Amino acid sequence: MLFFLSLFIFMSLVCRPNLVKKSIKRFNVAWWAYSFPITFLALDSVQYAQEVKDHIASGLMFIFSSMSVLISLGVMLLTAANSKRLLRLDPVLWSATAPKDK
Repeated sequence: MLFFLSLFIFMSLVCRPNLVKKSIKRFNVAWWAYSFPITFLALDSVQYAQEVKDHIASGLMFIFSSMSVLISLGVMLLTAANSKRLLRLDPVLWSATAPKDK
């Protein structure tokens, strides 16, 4: 049951390419929202493949697990590469943590 629900959520993201294309133009923390449905789909496909014991289910498990790992690693690397953009020098934030000169 969870496999088909996860598949539905994943397909609803895949079927909206304009939304994905618009959000990819500039880095945003919301990219992590794309990694969670595919990760849960991969986890559910593992359980589904163990229950069904079919070659097609095992193939889907491999495909979704590979996609999950690649998307998570990609978003992780892009987040690390754009960390300065995420943590801008805000004078209020940095004044509380900066060492004071005496």
